Amino acid sequence: MKTSYGLEFNTVTEIDPEWSDYDKTIAGCHLANAGVVIMDTEYGQPIDNEHDLEEIYRILEKEKTSHPKNK
Repeated sequence: MKTSYGLEFNTVTEIDPEWSDYDKTIAGCHLANAGVVIMDTEYGQPIDNEHDLEEIYRILEKEKTSHPKNK
């Protein structure tokens, strides 16, 4: 996925045990806030920039609500 200004990101559902303590903390916040860990595709680490996360949270929420419901 990509933000409006071109930042590419992926989501994962688990914290990588090899990440630094800082990245694990950031990933835990992502899981609490969005239910997924939001990863920078270039660096392979959880995104910690609040400006980026604000837009990404909106993108993820829009994706959840735009999927058609099963009939």
